[in-house]
Amino acid sequence: MEIREYKEYNEPEILGLYASGGWTAYTDDPTALRNGFANSLLTLAAYEEALLAGLIRVVGDGYTVVLVQDTAIEIAVCRILLFVTLDYLPF
Repeated sequence: MEIREYKEYNEPEILGLYASGGWTAYTDDPTALRNGFANSLLTLAAYEEALLAGLIRVVGDGYTVVLVQDTAIEIAVCRILLFVTLDYLPF
């Protein structure tokens, strides 16, 4: 498994991951979801070979507020991705 910053938005893989978790508020409005990703402070993704297995999206003001907004994760990688994300945050 490889965990890396998610820099290039791929709508089919994002919609597939969110749909697998039943997140219809996001999948029903792909434009809003794409804009949310574009305005996030950080998004980390976990890949199992070429398959997107999970992600964490971080939002905030860039100075004093940092929030984990989304955690769309296959259950097998849930714990790993959460702890790796904490290592990336600047505090």
